[in-house]
Amino acid sequence: MLQRTFFYSLLIGGMLFPLWSWAVDPGVLWLPKKYSDARPKLMRAARDAENMERCKVVIAGEMIVSKNTSDEYYFVITCRDAGRRSYNLSYQYPRTSDGFELLAEQRSSLSTDKESTTLPGKDGVTREHAITMCTEALAEETVLTDWTEVLEDSIQELEHDNQWVFHLQFPFQGKNRFDELVEFNSDCYVDKKGVAQLELGKLHKEQALENCYEGLEDESILIGRIEVLFDQVSEVSHESQWAYRYNLPFTSKNKKAELVRYNADCLVSEDGDAEVETRVDVESIQNMCIDAVKKEARMMMSVQILQDKIQPVEEQEYNFYVQIPFDATDPVGRSLHYVGECNVNDAGRSQVDIKPFLK
Repeated sequence: MLQRTFFYSLLIGGMLFPLWSWAVDPGVLWLPKKYSDARPKLMRAARDAENMERCKVVIAGEMIVSKNTSDEYYFVITCRDAGRRSYNLSYQYPRTSDGFELLAEQRSSLSTDKESTTLPGKDGVTREHAITMCTEALAEETVLTDWTEVLEDSIQELEHDNQWVFHLQFPFQGKNRFDELVEFNSDCYVDKKGVAQLELGKLHKEQALENCYEGLEDESILIGRIEVLFDQVSEVSHESQWAYRYNLPFTSKNKKAELVRYNADCLVSEDGDAEVETRVDVESIQNMCIDAVKKEARMMMSVQILQDKIQPVEEQEYNFYVQIPFDATDPVGRSLHYVGECNVNDAGRSQVDIKPFLK
């Protein structure tokens, strides 16, 4: 089950910075398990980023799965510059060959030559420095891509206890996979040494839903290529121990090239952990079995499915079962009665056994 939290490109939480700048630490690079073969390509992109004059150390790198294409991977490498500011480089890398392309380099919203117009320092820590450290703390919790930015004009100072010199309300925004702009909030605490501690705000439904999509990607590996029916995704009621629950309908073709509809049930905790369970959609079983019976009976003549005599699908422990009655004509013109006993497993694979029966 999915154990990562946060939104879309916000996937690398709690990652430690390496203590050297002359080699990329493999521990700061992240890939979904099913893309483990792409790790050498991600490492090459990270090394390319670190070889640039501005980049003093690579602090994170990951694949943005939702921006992959059938031909190329999409990587985001997060660097730290000489001013200890974090910024991103976006790469496209061919799946089947070398020769990556640098698409964009993010320019930090906190310029190094920006004049301070902030409040005087507290215990030697200025507000501007506090904001810089909070931005870096956010970069450790997230991958700040070029579609994600801190809303500096909305940063507010809040009350705090004596162990902190600043408590900032630290909003930021980004775009989800549908290119919709979403705003998030966080609280940032800065101590007398200028060290920042960031707490992400209450779990946002956009974060929860994105975690469900990624959990579905992990859970559907054995099913194969899927197509999520985004316009039919719905939030459903849930028990109190969960923060959100979603139904994610999707389709996939089985080994017989039959289009199978599934439902994914996704439960999300307050911490953002998502549990996803996939199941063949019961309502699609009958249509799938009718098609399977027609294929199995293709050598018979004048096959007519007796739609009004089909009984409800039986949901069993590991499969579904339904009987599909039909009529067919023998070579001398007699109408005979048959039933197709159809079993469908959780992978959406059907098996039909045709038997004669009396009405």
